[in-house]
Amino acid sequence: IIKGDQKSYSIATASVIAKMHRDRYMRYLSLQHPLYDWDKNAGYGTKKHIEQIHKNGITDHHRKSFEPIKSLIHT
Repeated sequence: IIKGDQKSYSIATASVIAKMHRDRYMRYLSLQHPLYDWDKNAGYGTKKHIEQIHKNGITDHHRKSFEPIKSLIHT
């Protein structure tokens, strides 16, 4: 549903809960793998995050179907 969070309280609530869960999970991953800065970048490919991937490789938590991870696996 396009803009469902603006049309439905249940969709808006689910969206907030999902974001809170993801933020908590990113903080957890950051404790497990501090080099990747997941608590600050939320898994987005920031310059520092990409540098750490090139330097230290990927973890089981990186999405292998997502660029640039996909390219790194196939090089």
